[in-house]
Amino acid sequence: MVHSKESIKQAGKGLENLVYSKRLWEINCADKKIRRLSKIAYSKDEKILISDNTEEKWQSLKPKSLEQTLYEKGCKIGIP
Repeated sequence: MVHSKESIKQAGKGLENLVYSKRLWEINCADKKIRRLSKIAYSKDEKILISDNTEEKWQSLKPKSLEQTLYEKGCKIGIP
C-alpha cells in the first residue's frame, strides 16, 4: 500500500517518513469476514517504522472498503 500525504498526516507523529506498508490479511470467504494478521510500514530509505504481528479480531466487511475489495478479488478466484 502506497501512502498519500493525507494518510501520512493521519498516521501520526513519528511517521513523517512513511512511504508504504505491507499487510497480511486472512479472509474467511464462507462467513464474509476478514482480519489483518500483520503489517510493516517502511520509510523513504527502506527502514522499518512499524512492525506489528498482532492478529486482529475477525471483522464484517464494510461496503466500498479495501477489505471488501480484497474479499471480492480473493474469494472470486478461489484463494484459500
